[in-house]
Amino acid sequence: MSDVPYVELPNGVRQPQIGLGTFKNTNKSTLKNAVFTALDAGYRLIDTATMYENEEQLGEVLADYFETKKLKRSQVFLVSKLLYYHMTPEWAEKMIKETLKKLKTAYLDLYSIHLPFSLKAVIDNTPILETWRVLEKFYRTGVFRAIGVANFNKSQLEHLISEAAVKPHNLQVESHIFWPNREIIEYAKHEGLTVTTYGNLGSQVRSDIKLLEVDIVKRLAEKYGKTPAQILLRHQLHLGYCIIPKSQNPTRIKGNFNILDFEISPSDLKKLEKRKERIKFYRFEDGIGHPEYPWPLIRL
Repeated sequence: MSDVPYVELPNGVRQPQIGLGTFKNTNKSTLKNAVFTALDAGYRLIDTATMYENEEQLGEVLADYFETKKLKRSQVFLVSKLLYYHMTPEWAEKMIKETLKKLKTAYLDLYSIHLPFSLKAVIDNTPILETWRVLEKFYRTGVFRAIGVANFNKSQLEHLISEAAVKPHNLQVESHIFWPNREIIEYAKHEGLTVTTYGNLGSQVRSDIKLLEVDIVKRLAEKYGKTPAQILLRHQLHLGYCIIPKSQNPTRIKGNFNILDFEISPSDLKKLEKRKERIKFYRFEDGIGHPEYPWPLIRL
Protein backbone atom coordinates (compact mmCIF):
# COMPACT_ATOMS: atom_id res chain seq x y z
CA MET A 1 0.00 0.00 0.00
CA SER A 2 1.40 3.41 -0.99
CA ASP A 3 1.68 6.14 1.62
CA VAL A 4 -0.53 9.10 0.87
CA PRO A 5 1.40 12.25 -0.10
CA TYR A 6 0.90 15.44 1.92
CA VAL A 7 0.94 19.16 1.18
CA GLU A 8 1.74 21.80 3.76
CA LEU A 9 -0.76 24.51 4.65
CA PRO A 10 0.54 28.05 5.24
CA ASN A 11 0.50 27.48 9.01
CA GLY A 12 2.56 24.28 8.81
CA VAL A 13 -0.35 21.84 9.17
CA ARG A 14 0.05 18.88 6.81
CA GLN A 15 -2.93 18.01 4.60
CA PRO A 16 -3.22 14.60 2.88
CA GLN A 17 -3.35 15.05 -0.88
CA ILE A 18 -5.94 12.29 -1.43
CA GLY A 19 -9.19 12.14 0.54
CA LEU A 20 -12.62 10.56 0.41
CA GLY A 21 -15.54 12.78 -0.54
CA THR A 22 -18.86 11.90 1.10
CA PHE A 23 -21.36 14.05 -0.81
CA LYS A 24 -24.70 12.20 -1.29
CA ASN A 25 -23.62 9.36 1.01
CA THR A 26 -26.13 9.58 3.87
CA ASN A 27 -26.92 5.93 4.62
CA LYS A 28 -24.87 4.88 7.65
CA SER A 29 -24.22 1.35 6.42
CA THR A 30 -23.08 2.52 3.00
CA LEU A 31 -21.06 5.35 4.51
CA LYS A 32 -19.40 2.96 6.96
CA ASN A 33 -18.41 0.62 4.17
CA ALA A 34 -16.94 3.51 2.17
CA VAL A 35 -15.04 5.07 5.08
CA PHE A 36 -13.68 1.76 6.40
CA THR A 37 -12.58 0.77 2.89
CA ALA A 38 -10.91 4.14 2.31
CA LEU A 39 -9.03 4.28 5.60
CA ASP A 40 -7.89 0.67 5.23
CA ALA A 41 -6.68 1.48 1.70
CA GLY A 42 -4.53 4.38 2.91
CA TYR A 43 -6.77 7.44 2.71
CA ARG A 44 -6.14 9.84 5.58
CA LEU A 45 -8.61 12.64 4.78
CA ILE A 46 -12.41 12.54 4.99
CA ASP A 47 -14.37 15.47 3.54
CA THR A 48 -17.91 16.30 4.60
CA ALA A 49 -20.16 19.36 5.02
CA THR A 50 -23.31 20.18 6.93
CA MET A 51 -25.06 20.44 3.57
CA TYR A 52 -24.29 16.76 2.90
CA GLU A 53 -26.58 15.77 5.79
CA ASN A 54 -24.25 13.01 6.95
CA GLU A 55 -22.15 14.54 9.73
CA GLU A 56 -23.94 12.60 12.46
CA GLN A 57 -23.63 9.31 10.58
CA LEU A 58 -19.98 10.03 9.82
CA GLY A 59 -19.27 10.79 13.47
CA GLU A 60 -20.64 7.38 14.44
CA VAL A 61 -18.73 5.65 11.65
CA LEU A 62 -15.43 7.25 12.63
CA ALA A 63 -16.01 6.40 16.28
CA ASP A 64 -16.53 2.79 15.23
CA TYR A 65 -13.35 2.84 13.17
CA PHE A 66 -11.24 4.35 15.93
CA GLU A 67 -12.46 1.58 18.25
CA THR A 68 -10.66 -0.90 15.97
CA LYS A 69 -7.38 0.78 17.05
CA LYS A 70 -6.16 0.78 13.43
CA LEU A 71 -5.88 4.57 13.52
CA LYS A 72 -6.26 7.35 16.06
CA ARG A 73 -8.30 10.50 15.55
CA SER A 74 -5.07 12.48 15.16
CA GLN A 75 -4.17 10.38 12.10
CA VAL A 76 -7.31 11.31 10.13
CA PHE A 77 -7.64 14.77 8.61
CA LEU A 78 -11.31 15.68 9.04
CA VAL A 79 -12.89 18.45 6.96
CA SER A 80 -16.33 20.05 7.15
CA LYS A 81 -17.98 23.18 5.81
CA LEU A 82 -20.49 25.79 6.97
CA LEU A 83 -24.10 25.34 5.87
CA TYR A 84 -24.94 28.27 3.62
CA TYR A 85 -28.58 28.83 4.65
CA HIS A 86 -27.53 31.93 6.59
CA MET A 87 -24.24 33.78 6.88
CA THR A 88 -24.67 35.68 10.16
CA PRO A 89 -22.04 35.18 12.87
CA GLU A 90 -24.71 33.77 15.19
CA TRP A 91 -25.70 31.16 12.61
CA ALA A 92 -22.07 30.25 11.92
CA GLU A 93 -21.29 29.71 15.59
CA LYS A 94 -24.40 27.58 16.06
CA MET A 95 -23.60 25.43 13.01
CA ILE A 96 -19.99 24.94 14.06
CA LYS A 97 -20.97 23.68 17.51
CA GLU A 98 -23.53 21.32 15.99
CA THR A 99 -20.96 19.98 13.54
CA LEU A 100 -18.46 19.24 16.30
CA LYS A 101 -21.14 17.45 18.31
CA LYS A 102 -22.36 15.39 15.36
CA LEU A 103 -18.87 14.40 14.30
CA LYS A 104 -18.01 13.47 17.89
CA THR A 105 -14.79 15.45 17.81
CA ALA A 106 -13.29 18.26 19.87
CA TYR A 107 -11.59 19.76 16.83
CA LEU A 108 -11.57 19.81 13.04
CA ASP A 109 -8.46 19.75 10.90
CA LEU A 110 -10.01 22.10 8.35
CA TYR A 111 -13.27 24.04 8.38
CA SER A 112 -14.39 26.13 5.43
CA ILE A 113 -17.10 28.53 4.36
CA HIS A 114 -18.98 26.44 1.78
CA LEU A 115 -20.24 29.33 -0.36
CA PRO A 116 -19.65 33.10 -0.34
CA PHE A 117 -23.40 33.78 -0.13
CA SER A 118 -26.47 32.49 1.68
CA LEU A 119 -29.58 31.01 0.12
CA LYS A 120 -32.72 28.93 0.69
CA ALA A 121 -33.60 29.71 4.30
CA VAL A 122 -32.96 33.41 3.86
CA ILE A 123 -30.99 35.38 1.32
CA ASP A 124 -29.19 37.82 3.59
CA ASN A 125 -26.39 40.20 2.77
CA THR A 126 -24.10 39.54 5.72
CA PRO A 127 -20.58 40.59 4.68
CA ILE A 128 -18.45 37.49 4.29
CA LEU A 129 -15.83 39.04 6.57
CA GLU A 130 -18.27 38.88 9.50
CA THR A 131 -18.75 35.17 8.92
CA TRP A 132 -15.01 34.71 8.56
CA ARG A 133 -14.38 36.32 11.95
CA VAL A 134 -16.21 33.39 13.55
CA LEU A 135 -13.88 30.90 11.85
CA GLU A 136 -10.90 32.97 12.98
CA LYS A 137 -12.19 32.79 16.56
CA PHE A 138 -12.41 29.00 16.52
CA TYR A 139 -9.01 28.80 14.84
CA ARG A 140 -7.36 30.90 17.54
CA THR A 141 -8.78 28.67 20.28
CA GLY A 142 -7.48 25.53 18.57
CA VAL A 143 -10.87 24.07 17.67
CA PHE A 144 -9.91 24.40 14.00
CA ARG A 145 -6.37 23.49 12.94
CA ALA A 146 -6.93 25.33 9.66
CA ILE A 147 -9.67 27.39 8.00
CA GLY A 148 -10.61 27.90 4.39
CA VAL A 149 -13.20 28.81 1.81
CA ALA A 150 -14.93 26.99 -1.03
CA ASN A 151 -16.51 28.13 -4.30
CA PHE A 152 -15.26 31.72 -4.12
CA ASN A 153 -14.27 33.64 -7.22
CA LYS A 154 -10.95 35.47 -7.46
CA SER A 155 -12.24 38.92 -6.47
CA GLN A 156 -14.04 37.48 -3.43
CA LEU A 157 -10.92 35.66 -2.30
CA GLU A 158 -8.78 38.76 -2.88
CA HIS A 159 -11.13 40.84 -0.74
CA LEU A 160 -11.15 38.30 2.08
CA ILE A 161 -7.38 37.95 2.10
CA SER A 162 -6.93 41.73 2.17
CA GLU A 163 -9.21 42.15 5.19
CA ALA A 164 -8.77 38.93 7.19
CA ALA A 165 -6.76 38.81 10.40
CA VAL A 166 -6.07 35.14 9.62
CA LYS A 167 -5.73 34.42 5.92
CA PRO A 168 -7.46 31.31 4.55
CA HIS A 169 -5.27 28.23 4.50
CA ASN A 170 -7.16 26.29 1.84
CA LEU A 171 -9.37 26.87 -1.18
CA GLN A 172 -11.79 24.18 -2.37
CA VAL A 173 -13.16 24.56 -5.91
CA GLU A 174 -14.35 22.54 -8.88
CA SER A 175 -11.63 21.55 -11.33
CA HIS A 176 -11.40 19.08 -14.22
CA ILE A 177 -10.32 19.00 -17.87
CA PHE A 178 -13.41 20.97 -18.96
CA TRP A 179 -13.14 23.48 -16.09
CA PRO A 180 -9.48 24.09 -15.16
CA ASN A 181 -10.44 27.09 -12.99
CA ARG A 182 -6.88 28.32 -13.30
CA GLU A 183 -7.39 32.02 -12.52
CA ILE A 184 -8.49 31.61 -8.91
CA ILE A 185 -6.37 28.51 -8.34
CA GLU A 186 -3.17 30.21 -9.46
CA TYR A 187 -4.01 33.24 -7.33
CA ALA A 188 -4.67 31.03 -4.29
CA LYS A 189 -1.39 29.15 -4.77
CA HIS A 190 0.46 32.46 -5.16
CA GLU A 191 -0.98 33.52 -1.79
CA GLY A 192 0.24 30.28 -0.22
CA LEU A 193 -3.08 28.45 0.09
CA THR A 194 -3.36 24.75 -0.61
CA VAL A 195 -6.00 23.88 -3.19
CA THR A 196 -8.52 21.06 -2.95
CA THR A 197 -10.49 20.26 -6.08
CA TYR A 198 -13.73 18.39 -6.59
CA GLY A 199 -15.72 17.22 -9.61
CA ASN A 200 -12.57 15.76 -11.18
CA LEU A 201 -14.49 12.79 -12.61
CA GLY A 202 -17.58 14.67 -13.75
CA SER A 203 -21.00 14.93 -12.19
CA GLN A 204 -24.34 13.17 -12.20
CA VAL A 205 -26.01 16.56 -12.62
CA ARG A 206 -24.73 16.61 -16.23
CA SER A 207 -25.27 13.06 -17.42
CA ASP A 208 -24.85 14.22 -21.03
CA ILE A 209 -21.16 14.97 -20.40
CA LYS A 210 -19.05 12.00 -19.33
CA LEU A 211 -15.43 12.86 -18.60
CA LEU A 212 -14.57 9.17 -18.29
CA GLU A 213 -15.54 8.67 -21.92
CA VAL A 214 -13.56 11.54 -23.44
CA ASP A 215 -11.38 10.07 -26.19
CA ILE A 216 -8.01 11.35 -24.97
CA VAL A 217 -8.78 10.14 -21.44
CA LYS A 218 -9.58 6.64 -22.69
CA ARG A 219 -6.47 6.56 -24.90
CA LEU A 220 -4.20 7.59 -22.04
CA ALA A 221 -5.84 5.04 -19.75
CA GLU A 222 -4.96 2.33 -22.24
CA LYS A 223 -1.42 3.67 -22.67
CA TYR A 224 -0.66 3.74 -18.94
CA GLY A 225 -2.61 0.62 -18.00
CA LYS A 226 -4.93 2.58 -15.74
CA THR A 227 -8.63 3.42 -15.65
CA PRO A 228 -9.98 6.70 -17.07
CA ALA A 229 -10.77 7.78 -13.49
CA GLN A 230 -7.18 7.20 -12.44
CA ILE A 231 -5.92 9.30 -15.35
CA LEU A 232 -8.20 12.21 -14.42
CA LEU A 233 -7.28 12.04 -10.73
CA ARG A 234 -3.56 11.70 -11.39
CA HIS A 235 -3.80 14.79 -13.60
CA GLN A 236 -5.00 16.80 -10.61
CA LEU A 237 -2.14 15.52 -8.45
CA HIS A 238 0.35 16.55 -11.14
CA LEU A 239 -1.05 20.07 -10.82
CA GLY A 240 -0.32 20.00 -7.09
CA TYR A 241 -3.93 19.88 -5.95
CA CYS A 242 -5.53 17.81 -3.20
CA ILE A 243 -8.42 15.63 -4.38
CA ILE A 244 -11.51 14.21 -2.68
CA PRO A 245 -13.15 11.78 -5.14
CA LYS A 246 -16.42 10.41 -3.83
CA SER A 247 -17.58 6.83 -4.27
CA GLN A 248 -19.57 4.19 -2.44
CA ASN A 249 -18.04 1.34 -4.43
CA PRO A 250 -15.14 -0.38 -2.60
CA THR A 251 -13.34 -1.29 -5.83
CA ARG A 252 -13.51 2.30 -7.09
CA ILE A 253 -12.49 3.71 -3.72
CA LYS A 254 -9.34 1.57 -3.80
CA GLY A 255 -8.75 2.37 -7.46
CA ASN A 256 -9.04 6.12 -6.84
CA PHE A 257 -6.22 5.81 -4.31
CA ASN A 258 -4.05 3.62 -6.52
CA ILE A 259 -2.67 6.50 -8.58
CA LEU A 260 0.71 6.98 -6.96
CA ASP A 261 2.66 4.37 -8.93
CA PHE A 262 2.76 6.18 -12.27
CA GLU A 263 3.26 9.62 -13.78
CA ILE A 264 1.70 11.17 -16.86
CA SER A 265 4.29 12.61 -19.24
CA PRO A 266 4.35 16.38 -19.81
CA SER A 267 3.28 15.92 -23.43
CA ASP A 268 0.31 13.79 -22.40
CA LEU A 269 -0.66 16.32 -19.73
CA LYS A 270 -0.80 18.97 -22.45
CA LYS A 271 -3.11 16.74 -24.48
CA LEU A 272 -5.45 16.43 -21.49
CA GLU A 273 -5.48 20.17 -20.95
CA LYS A 274 -5.96 21.09 -24.60
CA ARG A 275 -9.72 21.50 -24.35
CA LYS A 276 -11.72 24.30 -25.93
CA GLU A 277 -14.89 23.39 -24.02
CA ARG A 278 -15.50 25.18 -20.73
CA ILE A 279 -18.20 23.41 -18.75
CA LYS A 280 -18.89 23.94 -15.04
CA PHE A 281 -20.92 21.15 -13.45
CA TYR A 282 -21.68 22.59 -10.00
CA ARG A 283 -23.29 26.02 -10.37
CA PHE A 284 -25.53 26.39 -7.30
CA GLU A 285 -28.28 27.88 -9.46
CA ASP A 286 -30.41 28.74 -6.42
CA GLY A 287 -28.00 31.59 -5.79
CA ILE A 288 -28.28 33.22 -9.21
CA GLY A 289 -29.25 36.84 -8.67
CA HIS A 290 -27.57 37.12 -5.28
CA PRO A 291 -25.05 40.01 -5.34
CA GLU A 292 -22.31 37.64 -4.16
CA TYR A 293 -23.05 34.84 -6.67
CA PRO A 294 -19.54 33.90 -7.84
CA TRP A 295 -20.18 33.01 -11.49
CA PRO A 296 -22.68 35.49 -13.01
CA LEU A 297 -21.10 35.34 -16.46
CA ILE A 298 -21.28 31.56 -16.91
CA ARG A 299 -23.61 30.54 -19.70
CA LEU A 300 -26.22 28.19 -18.22
